[in-house]
Amino acid sequence: MQKLGLKNHYSIVNNVVDTHLFQIYKQEKTSNKKTFVHVSCFEDKSKNLTGLLESIAILKKQRNDFECILIGYGIDYNYIKLLAQNLNLNNVIFTGLLEGKKLSETMARADFLVISSKYENLPVVIPEAFSCGLPVVATNVGGIAEWVNESNGILVEPNNSVKLAEGINTMMENHFKYDKLQIRNIALNNFSAEAVTKQFTELYKRHGIR
Repeated sequence: MQKLGLKNHYSIVNNVVDTHLFQIYKQEKTSNKKTFVHVSCFEDKSKNLTGLLESIAILKKQRNDFECILIGYGIDYNYIKLLAQNLNLNNVIFTGLLEGKKLSETMARADFLVISSKYENLPVVIPEAFSCGLPVVATNVGGIAEWVNESNGILVEPNNSVKLAEGINTMMENHFKYDKLQIRNIALNNFSAEAVTKQFTELYKRHGIR
């Protein structure tokens, strides 16, 4: 907005994440497979699920010790599901739309989150993953780089399936090195209901709104 000449006083207020619902999963994993999740509205133009599947196909030629859980439903759901079949990606699991506790538990059981968007703002699923203590592999678009860094994830070049595959592969080898509690604290301190309430309160006070 500022680049377009819309000069004004701007303040960023974060989206709210239910940090009581999205928690660190404390039980031991029952599988030795690396597991990562992707959550989206299945709109391929922006979310680039095609590119994600291409990255998984690249990785599958190198290793077979992982699975990807695709959570969500949308306009391109059937197309993406068919593409996964055509690429013989039997390690890709489609859950359909998940909400509430089912969503939070499925995310929290994973080792990390993957975002493959071509363009984006800051998808709320990233702070939800942080709330679960999950590191993130994401494309460097929109506002993602404001929150994803070397302490909590890996940023990769957008619209590049090879680079995304490399990022996922690196994360599969290193996800356990990230500090889950430190990652969760990002969500608690910036995206919880308490944190966002404080942000709004300080904004109102700063502008004399009562």
